[in-house]
Amino acid sequence: MNKQMQGRAAAEQRQESVTVLGLGTMGSAIARRLLGAGMKVRVWNRSPRRARAIAALDALALDD
Repeated sequence: MNKQMQGRAAAEQRQESVTVLGLGTMGSAIARRLLGAGMKVRVWNRSPRRARAIAALDALALDD
């Protein structure tokens, strides 16, 4: 197995995550696309209501 394949395998094992801060028009679209791609997504927004809406799609909503 070459180094590139080993790196991908390691990334899949630890399931890298992304945090999206701000869930306006662009942030919510980004979060949804990342979730659709199978990424682990954490979200935060000033208004918790928007974070809960994305959390319903299997993201983790962060508190203040």
